[in-house]
Amino acid sequence: MTNTQQTPWGASETRDVIVDGITFHSTVNHGGIELSDSRVAQMPLAFRDTYVGKHTDFPEAQHWYEEDCDYARVVVVFPEHFPSGIYYQACACLDSCAERGEFPADWKDLLAAHKREMAA
Repeated sequence: MTNTQQTPWGASETRDVIVDGITFHSTVNHGGIELSDSRVAQMPLAFRDTYVGKHTDFPEAQHWYEEDCDYARVVVVFPEHFPSGIYYQACACLDSCAERGEFPADWKDLLAAHKREMAA
């Protein structure tokens, strides 16, 4: 679906709605996932500190998850909306980020605790 808007990476060339509140944008050079307010609220706090938030002053930076690694945070929180192969890639990506010190090493425990809280 083509419906351009401004993203942290420039104007989107394509905008694909994965499910309500989760949209993938691609640009000439990059892309990533945009989350709605309600989807951001469902993310564990430790998963909201994204590259866009750290390195840009883009408005509502916590809503944007770049496609290189931050996307994986969205996939593991909302696995029911992604193919299983993407889920396993996302887990491997987060493990790699954790090994490099770019993401909490205990991310699986944080995610499990968050899911228990959301279910309560």
